[in-house]
Order: sequence, then C-alpha cells, then structure tokens
Amino acid sequence: MPIMTIQQQRKLRLAVAVPEQYSGFLAENEPLQFTVKSLPGQTFSGKIARKSGAWDSRLRSERVEIDIINTDNKLLPGMVAEVELPLTSQDSTFVVPKSAVFTSGEGSFVIAVVDSKTQRVPVQKGRSIDGQIEIFGDLKKETRLISKADEEILDGTSVK
Repeated sequence: MPIMTIQQQRKLRLAVAVPEQYSGFLAENEPLQFTVKSLPGQTFSGKIARKSGAWDSRLRSERVEIDIINTDNKLLPGMVAEVELPLTSQDSTFVVPKSAVFTSGEGSFVIAVVDSKTQRVPVQKGRSIDGQIEIFGDLKKETRLISKADEEILDGTSVK
C-alpha cells in the first residue's frame, strides 16, 4: 500500500464516452465547454487531446479525452462534469419536422413537390431533437417538401 498518492491538479484530463452517432462530429484540438454540479453557474473549457479510435461495444461509444488547464485549482480530480458537444457537420444538411420523413422497407424518404407532382427523395436521417430531424439527401434549398409525408403518397400524385 502506498503511503500517499500525488495528484497533479494544474492539468487535468476529462474522459467522456461519446455515443457512436456523435463521435464523427468531434476532432482533436477542438475546444469543448463543460460544467460541474459542485460549482454552479461556472463554465469551464478544454480541448480534445485524443480520441480512442475504438468502440466500447457495451456502451456503443468512443472514449474521448479532454485536457484542461486548471491554473486556479477550482476543479478537483474525481469531479463529475457535464460536457456540451458541438455537433457541427461539414456536410450540407436540412432540418425538417419529423413528420416530413417516413421510413419503409425500402429506406427513409421525404416527399418533394416538383412541377405540382410528388416525388419521393431518399434521405438518411441524422440527429433529432424537439420534433425536428436532420436529413441528408439530394435536396436543394428551393426544394419544397410535404410536411406530413406518408408512404401511401405515390410518386406523380398531383398537388395543389
């Protein structure tokens, strides 16, 4: 048994299990912000130092380590942090109501209106929050979509 344990507090490492669906949005040296419950109202920051590059099969997550410079010694080893993940995407995406996307055995689709007729457009789903969902597909800014898509709406259906 050791007589004492020395812990360095000037530079701390925060380990975060990032869910699989979000890990692709994070890169090394990217700044992150976090809070700790024992210091309410205070926000701290650090930079991603390393990503494990392997999945934890039990949690379906990747371990990401954040280095924190703790010059004022407010943070202590063992504190529990809540990290804000900046999930910005490099791809051009659209955010639509969840009701505008339907999924069938053939995949996920939105229904576009082209020349007053419906046309199914295959999409991939991204992140979702508060009734909105991010979609990726062959869409343009000017594409008009039906807000309540349904797989029973066939291609070529007239729209007024």
